[in-house]
Amino acid sequence: MLGLRRIALLGALLLAACGDPPKPADDLAASADLAMACTTDTSCGGATPYCDAKSGQCVACMKEEHCPDGKLCNGGQCAIGCSALKGCGDGGTCDVDAGVCKSCGADPDCSGATPRCDLATARCVACLPEKDDCPMGKSCSKVNGVYTCVQGCKVDDECKADGGALTAACCDHLCVNTAADNAHCGKCASPCDVAKTCCAAACFDPMTDLDHCGGCGLACKPANGTGACMAGLCALTACAMGFNDCNKSLADGCEVNLGTDTKNCGMCGMVCATANGTPGCNGTCTVAACAMGFADCDKDPQNGCEVDLTSTLAHCGMCGAACAAVAHGTPACKAGQCAVAACDGTFKDCDGSLANGCELDTASDVKGCGLCGKSCPAVANGTAACAVGVCAVGACNGAFRDCNTNLGDGCEINSASDLKHCGLCGNACAAIANGTVACTASACAVGACTAPFKDCNASVVDGCETNLTSDVKHCAACNTPCAAIANGTPGCAASKCGVGKCNGTFADCNLGPVDGCEADTATDAKNCGVCGKVCPFAQPCVSGLCQLPVNGTGSSGQLIVNFGTTIINTVASAAAGVTGSTALSLSLPAGFAAGQIVLLHQSQGQGVGAWELNYISALAGNNATLLRPLQNDYLIGGKDRAQAVMVPQHSNLSVAVNSTITAPPWSGNTGGILVFLASGTVKLDGAISMAGRGYRGPLKPGMIKFPGGQGEGTPGIGAVSINANGTGGGGGGRDQCECCFAGSGGGGAHAQGGVVGQVGGGCEPAGKAGGPAVGDTQLATLFFGGAGGAGASDDTGTGGDGANGGGIIYIATPSLTLNASGSINASGDKGGLETNGSGCGSGGGGGGAGGAVFLRATAGSLGNSQVSAQGGIGGDDPNNCGVGGGAGSTGRIHLAGGIVGTTNPPAQ
Repeated sequence: MLGLRRIALLGALLLAACGDPPKPADDLAASADLAMACTTDTSCGGATPYCDAKSGQCVACMKEEHCPDGKLCNGGQCAIGCSALKGCGDGGTCDVDAGVCKSCGADPDCSGATPRCDLATARCVACLPEKDDCPMGKSCSKVNGVYTCVQGCKVDDECKADGGALTAACCDHLCVNTAADNAHCGKCASPCDVAKTCCAAACFDPMTDLDHCGGCGLACKPANGTGACMAGLCALTACAMGFNDCNKSLADGCEVNLGTDTKNCGMCGMVCATANGTPGCNGTCTVAACAMGFADCDKDPQNGCEVDLTSTLAHCGMCGAACAAVAHGTPACKAGQCAVAACDGTFKDCDGSLANGCELDTASDVKGCGLCGKSCPAVANGTAACAVGVCAVGACNGAFRDCNTNLGDGCEINSASDLKHCGLCGNACAAIANGTVACTASACAVGACTAPFKDCNASVVDGCETNLTSDVKHCAACNTPCAAIANGTPGCAASKCGVGKCNGTFADCNLGPVDGCEADTATDAKNCGVCGKVCPFAQPCVSGLCQLPVNGTGSSGQLIVNFGTTIINTVASAAAGVTGSTALSLSLPAGFAAGQIVLLHQSQGQGVGAWELNYISALAGNNATLLRPLQNDYLIGGKDRAQAVMVPQHSNLSVAVNSTITAPPWSGNTGGILVFLASGTVKLDGAISMAGRGYRGPLKPGMIKFPGGQGEGTPGIGAVSINANGTGGGGGGRDQCECCFAGSGGGGAHAQGGVVGQVGGGCEPAGKAGGPAVGDTQLATLFFGGAGGAGASDDTGTGGDGANGGGIIYIATPSLTLNASGSINASGDKGGLETNGSGCGSGGGGGGAGGAVFLRATAGSLGNSQVSAQGGIGGDDPNNCGVGGGAGSTGRIHLAGGIVGTTNPPAQ
């Protein structure tokens, strides 16, 4: 299928034969064939669109032309090969005798990144092992069957090019340190015995060796003692005479000399301490010396140098020299001399004489206020004082005030007229709006107003509060109010009364104050949302938005499909826009035009499932202007995929028997959506189908012994993993053993989670089903069906392809009729079948989930289960002995209007 991506091989797979796996138990035997027999091609679809009349089974091909270039039809399957009639396309030249495609016969046939010709496979490759000309640091090896330069060395010198150790060598294309590598000790392929370790390029027994006890370089030679290496652990066996291991640590051995160590004097833990001095040890603790300024006045070595001669009152300067008492204070011994330590309260020792002590009280004396020798200065407009040791203003004269508490300028403020201190300190007259303020007789008042403002309420609090040019209560002059207006409030502009503000959604579109706010933009089709915005198609205006024609205008004319398949909705583009904006960016604007209705859809990533219909009012290059503001964000870039699809607006539409209408499948950027409007009738004797045109299923693994890939889902393309990919099913697992069975793929999700694949052989993990259900019953969000995961391959066969999910169908018309042969289908595909060689353990592919069907009609008849969005079953070949894939979830169907009939699954 278009856009499908083959899973990249992760590495060269082991091809050694391991024999057939055990036959499966009875309870693991293949289930009965659930496939329906066919009679014509119309009974088939998806990956098997042709009917083999002999077997009655749907197959992938019946003729060579049913297969792509590079493949031939063999037993109903497209197999790799070519012939004189079936070429290779861009895959090379066909060797008709061998029936295979070749790209080279010699090195000159190759160039660029693949300059060498691998004659065994006739493919151009990056290198050949017989002459390894890969760059330094790489060697020639097979990756996925192709010779490629991969990381790895060729010679020893490449291991030293980056400054590596001199002992580095190239062993089996890997740089190793032969000084420490057990498998290459001293040189390549020179392994140490199991019980030995490579240390310094030689093998040693770390259980007993004293130089390498327990590991390389770990010497067992304790200081001042004797050690032994026992069972890889170093132990201290004895200490030298006069030494001991006090910290019980092997690291420093017998670390203590008991004859000199003041922390372990004579025995471990015996700590010598001398207060204010230095201890000594000669087998017992001693005092070695006193610190400067300290003395051992009591001659007791137990308390050390107990006296501080620089500060002790009883021993000031020398033992026994005591200091006398101080008047209004306390004595102190400072630097070994008696002195005044502190004065009581506010007393100070101003003359520095110890004999009279603290002779001056600085709390109240203006001649020594706060400190010795400081006299208080005279005060302007008042008198001075000393209060609590600080010179200050004692009292102010008349209306003068000391507002800044600054002794230097005294009582500096006249509060009778000062704007910042009007009447009292700190009472600042606030600036008034639109005028100036004044302080008169110690009270704040309005001074003057700036035109066109006036003090209409005679209050200094709000100043000149009224703008005579815009105040509706004082328009042009104080107390001249403007009259009321219809559907709004009056306004005053340039000193003239008019419309001020309109109520709610009303607007003054004719700019005439006589009729006030005459237009309701919520309902006026000539002023919808804003003044002057006229709704197209003579459609009504509801809540300020022009309503699009539900069933279109019929501008696309009548569509009658009498034969074959007709593809619509081919005009589509990746699109981006943000909620509330009318701007939309189109990556491919070709085919879009002003006057078209478009369906916008967030197909993957953030906000996935969001959709809406809108109308292009104008288009300039890649930029479209929409009629209505966007209701959702539409994002592109990274994993985000949003698209715009042009919506045909037919008058009538009919599809004859054996005829089909469809739309392009999801490509990873656009497609997967079939949408049209019909202003007349829609009659179906044929089909409208988006089956298998949603999220894409991965191809089966290209090699044996390989896990399956995830199905595509809401986050984007999947990877090789058993976990679900959003709504995409997980791939079958194969990671337990060399010759085991393989797990099958999980089913895709939509209205419910998909079904988990089957476990391969009881041990290999199955692909997990698609994540939890998405969408809603009213289809306010629209989702493609999640794709199924691919089955894993066993050691002789290959797993099944993951199945595509169903696409999206949206139809709106007054009349919708499905006759007996008519159908509307957005179902998911069936998972691919597993294939097996000599073994029997491959996994089937997971089934795709059903898509979404939204039908809106005033009246209509759908018949019985002719509208479907079923999930595809998992791939399971009853003639094979692998395990079947998980089934995909059902999709969602929503009916709006007066439509009758049943659907599968039931409409919501």
